[in-house]
Amino acid sequence: MSAPSQFEEYFSLHVETPWGVWGGLLPSLADEDLDPVATCLVDRLRSRNLPEHSNTPRVIVLGPCAAAVMLHEVVAHTLEADTLALTGAPESVVGLKLGKDDLNVIDDPRLAPDGCGRFSDDEGTTVIARWLLRGGRVRQPLADLCWAGRYQRLIPGAARRTSRHVLPGPRTTHLELLPSDTPEADLFHEAAGGLYIGEFESGTLNPFDGGCVLRAPCARRLGASGPVEFVGPVELRSRTVDLLGAVTAVGDRPLAAGAGWCVKDGALLPVWARSPSVRLEGLD
Repeated sequence: MSAPSQFEEYFSLHVETPWGVWGGLLPSLADEDLDPVATCLVDRLRSRNLPEHSNTPRVIVLGPCAAAVMLHEVVAHTLEADTLALTGAPESVVGLKLGKDDLNVIDDPRLAPDGCGRFSDDEGTTVIARWLLRGGRVRQPLADLCWAGRYQRLIPGAARRTSRHVLPGPRTTHLELLPSDTPEADLFHEAAGGLYIGEFESGTLNPFDGGCVLRAPCARRLGASGPVEFVGPVELRSRTVDLLGAVTAVGDRPLAAGAGWCVKDGALLPVWARSPSVRLEGLD
């Protein structure tokens, strides 16, 4: 009844500045992991005191960190068996088409950064490379032993819990959006007037209607060749199916991105991700 011992090591950062707060997880304090933190803080400095952006752009390009947070909310949380069970049978979504063919999303705890990878979940079940979306279609929701026992089409191995004093539940650990063969520069082609969002500071999902809210502390307006001037905070309000349906292109350069604390149901758990940039079009 007890999972084998595993060891994880990572660093939790919380930075308070006069122009905003930044928080996140890092696998190490090496320069290559700290440099993106400096970039985020500089972006917030340059965009301080700017009013909230209110116009809906025709094109939005999400950097790897922002894309990872969006996918965490609209793919991982949406496809957790306990979330699906709130509105129907979890296995009924298998095969559902949610996006274009180049939307391929995997949850694989073994691929988390060095020192954070897991070979079994918190029930002792061996983890797998779980295709959440393949070719834009739902392949395998996240499930633990309890939900897999109720529905034959579900596979266990995604159980997580914050401590031994609470029951485990299906949660994501390390999310990967597979790259396509589209050069990242092409994501900015004919996107002048749109927005580039480098990071989201928070995201929420309404499990009953699929509504999702993503909040960015700042963004940059897109010029003829890429991001130019800064704009103030941006809030995207949409639905899961609309956000995934708006993904028209996936870049070719995946980066470790979007690592942070997940607080679903008040349970604080570290999550990791790797994603390329993505292009969204046609959002209301």
